[in-house]
Amino acid sequence: MGAMARRLFAIALVVDVAIACGDPSRIYQGRVWRVDRRCLDVVTSLDVVTGEPPGPQCGPICLAQGHSDGGRTVYAATMCGPYPHLFDAAGTDPECPGALAALARDDTCRDDGTSSNPPDAAADAE
Repeated sequence: MGAMARRLFAIALVVDVAIACGDPSRIYQGRVWRVDRRCLDVVTSLDVVTGEPPGPQCGPICLAQGHSDGGRTVYAATMCGPYPHLFDAAGTDPECPGALAALARDDTCRDDGTSSNPPDAAADAE
């Protein structure tokens, strides 16, 4: 076997191993908390993270992403870690309780300004 054939064989072997082992990266998904409307947008991708594919859904988590202008975006998710880089997963953001409550009731913001499962006004009054 010539030098070129050996190189091609080695490259093919590396590609086959990489495909067999799988890429350890995955898209981390969550839902943006719409503070102004008190509901969640549909599922969106937050980042590509490195780690094993997630198993069954994990418990709800609130992730906050800070912005260079001092603002932030809050997300609610049920994907297992690892969490996206530069997102705060501590759940201490003041908007986390609202985001997680909307996630629990599956309250999705609609285009017409309403939401699919708004909070019960009577329960909020208590």
